[in-house]
Amino acid sequence: MPTKPPPDQSPIVIASQWATRIMTLAIEMVVPGLAGIWLDGRLGTKALFTLLGFALGGSFAMWQLLRITRSPQRPRSGSNDDREQRGP
Repeated sequence: MPTKPPPDQSPIVIASQWATRIMTLAIEMVVPGLAGIWLDGRLGTKALFTLLGFALGGSFAMWQLLRITRSPQRPRSGSNDDREQRGP
């Protein structure tokens, strides 16, 4: 689950983390489809496993994208975490 980066992280580090997340999503979408193309060629089917692979990959990547972009849970105003941050 994404959280706020510590203030000491440089913009390059944050950018590389986002680039890694985006590349991972792209790979998750494409690899199942390519495996489906290979399986269709081996089994002699027209496009059954190709379509299933790309559908599965797209669904999984969408789920991951929603997980990445979901906002983190914020503590309630009366919680202990909030009091510790404010001090006595």
